[in-house]
Amino acid sequence: IKDSIKVKGKITILKLIDGIFKEVYKTENLVVDTGLNFLANLMDGGSSLGYCAVGTDATPPVAGDTTLGTEIARKPISNTNIINLNIWRADAIFRTGEAVGNLQETGLFRDAIAGPMFNRANISFNKLTTETIIIRFEILFNT
Repeated sequence: IKDSIKVKGKITILKLIDGIFKEVYKTENLVVDTGLNFLANLMDGGSSLGYCAVGTDATPPVAGDTTLGTEIARKPISNTNIINLNIWRADAIFRTGEAVGNLQETGLFRDAIAGPMFNRANISFNKLTTETIIIRFEILFNT
């Protein structure tokens, strides 16, 4: 008997428009090597993911990435839940005046300042000073 688990993810950016969050951007992301190690560490009682970071580096993600290329902001995850037993969802809210600029990358982290980084994705979203956005991560576990 041989079992295998595939871990993949997707990212959705929701923007507050007329008081309602509406989907404005969607992409897939790469669970990096440190992210896979992080999952193994969770089985041994390690701490969970708690932060989302964004940056301005458009370099494509690779499995060996341990940080974002050019991080400009990091926020605590504000909401997590499990969907359909095999999808973990987490939201991070960047309010007006936060993470302003041409956002090109995002990822999930355990700590408020450094790593380990769980995943990394290229995004393409110009966040204005007056905008509030939610970056929603969904990590899918499939066999």
